[in-house]
Amino acid sequence: MELKDDQNQTITIRLAGETPSAILSISVKKADVNALGTLDPIRANHGSVVTLEITGKPYPAITIELQGKDASAILSAVLSITQPFQLITDYTKVNGIAELLYQEENSLTYRIQLREDSPFVLFTGTGSLRFKMQIPLQETANFFSTVAIPISALDFTRQDGAGNRVSAVFENGEISYPDYPNIEKVSFEAPDFIGLDRLEQFYIKNISLDPLLKGMRFQLGGVAGHVVTKSGPFLKDCRLSKFDTLWQNPRLIILLSIIVWVFPTSIGAYRLYKNFKED
Repeated sequence: MELKDDQNQTITIRLAGETPSAILSISVKKADVNALGTLDPIRANHGSVVTLEITGKPYPAITIELQGKDASAILSAVLSITQPFQLITDYTKVNGIAELLYQEENSLTYRIQLREDSPFVLFTGTGSLRFKMQIPLQETANFFSTVAIPISALDFTRQDGAGNRVSAVFENGEISYPDYPNIEKVSFEAPDFIGLDRLEQFYIKNISLDPLLKGMRFQLGGVAGHVVTKSGPFLKDCRLSKFDTLWQNPRLIILLSIIVWVFPTSIGAYRLYKNFKED
């Protein structure tokens, strides 16, 4: 179908999930496509939880889930796409498009072509919004623009097959102090736990993906008041003491290189850049 409106405005699709597994999927037929489209902006209220998940079947895809701070929060995402695409609704009610029929079915697939002079569609949800997008099969895919995305918490853990919370660290990594080259790096080994807390003015600078590894790379920056690693029962405080910085510039930059699982079938590489303020 071709979605149209009479006023040359963005098409609006309102989503309502019927079960926790409800999801909207967006894909194209061509496996070698360089870019599916542009997802910008994604809007969520302060305090919302954003979850990113990578899957490899039936095609490489990223799932983005927005969970509002309260059930009445309005969440939205705008997709700009010029080529024909498939819209798959699983346990999701879709409103706002008269042509979307057969809403009583659990799963429906629609083939959509947006108008060339207005190739935009707005997805909205109340309380939560969950959708999956096909990932281009190229060496590196950049998901978001370079505009900083503010965050208040980071979690480097995952659930194992039994539902237990375990470390997401997949390979060895290190914490270094670029402003203090004479201070030895802090190394950690998988599956050590990495903890960052008391984040201030913390933001995501960039998110990219290597589809071959099914992993995500993050660049983040900001101020953290708590930095620890945990190996078995042993905790290690990775902050520099006042003695360490006595003859140094009090402004400390920490570089944390870490490779973690982002999903049971995929790997993510996190690179965290942050400014640290000593209490």
